[in-house]
Amino acid sequence: MTKSEIVTRPLTATERRWLRFVAARRERFLSRAGPYLMLLLGIVCFGGLWGLSVLATRADKSGPSWRVFAVFWLVVGTAITVWAYRDVKPHAHVLQEKLRSALRQNAACEIRIISSMVIQCENRQDRKKGWYGFQFDDDHIVFVSVRFCQRVRGFPTSDFSMVDIADEKGKIVAGYARNHGDPLVPLRTISGQEAARLRIPEHMEIVSGNLTQIDTLLGVHT
Repeated sequence: MTKSEIVTRPLTATERRWLRFVAARRERFLSRAGPYLMLLLGIVCFGGLWGLSVLATRADKSGPSWRVFAVFWLVVGTAITVWAYRDVKPHAHVLQEKLRSALRQNAACEIRIISSMVIQCENRQDRKKGWYGFQFDDDHIVFVSVRFCQRVRGFPTSDFSMVDIADEKGKIVAGYARNHGDPLVPLRTISGQEAARLRIPEHMEIVSGNLTQIDTLLGVHT
């Protein structure tokens, strides 16, 4: 038995707590750790430039003293670091607002897939490019990116859900996988060398065909 089912439902209490936690954590980082992190980066970057300037001056035995360079890089470094922090700060607020918007939207799209056949594509150099292909009916395959399920214990299984949480504009802000069934042994594991000849499918992409035709379906090239 293979099937796919799509359900739109309200957020669970756990999902709402998780979104609030992520938003609060980002806000704490921005207000507490953000300035110190930018200060550290500024010291490393502009301190290194000051050191190189001093070495260059000593090498040709001409130019301003180290004190002049220190004042110059202190002024320039402080200005650029403050500007960079002010530029990053709005982006962090945008991410927080997306999470708050998802809470207001209060909707999750849950795609449940029951399958008895799966193949796995490994990518040891970049695990995020790995994927699974599930045969969810006689004529269709759904692909799942490893990055959305790599932390799920026991994946792949014969019954699982992919949950996407969107904001009020319909943009996905968070997603995760959830197991319901028993562990599923892949019929085939595609190695990295073999995968190099295949097109990397999109997450939750559905194609017509059978897992036995995977090389043809994903466009083998030489």
